[in-house]
Amino acid sequence: MKTNGKSRLIINQSIYSESKITNMEFPIIRFSYNFYAVGHGLFSSGQLLKINPDCRFNWVFDCGSKNSKYWNREIAYYKSSIQPDKIHLLCISHFDKDHIEGAKTLLTEYPIISLVMPYFPLC
Repeated sequence: MKTNGKSRLIINQSIYSESKITNMEFPIIRFSYNFYAVGHGLFSSGQLLKINPDCRFNWVFDCGSKNSKYWNREIAYYKSSIQPDKIHLLCISHFDKDHIEGAKTLLTEYPIISLVMPYFPLC
């Protein structure tokens, strides 16, 4: 997704369950997808939130930009809006700079539970 560095796409949805007692709908899982305006590159995240009890699953898919100004602005927005205590799943699609430039920031600032990335030979 290319942007001019000024617009973000944020999608929020809820999955509802109907109560048999009151015939009312209650959200049981909320989820959000966020695509950040990093210019040339990709930084997206999401969250699954189970309402009762409060339980979150945070994920990030790629985390880079060719423009550090955009990356710094969007990672600050991510930290303030999502406020993750950890990242449960970090996926790296490939090793181009505009997709991994921010990985060091995320790896040093948050515990990463699972990391998914392409295979690369060590020798």
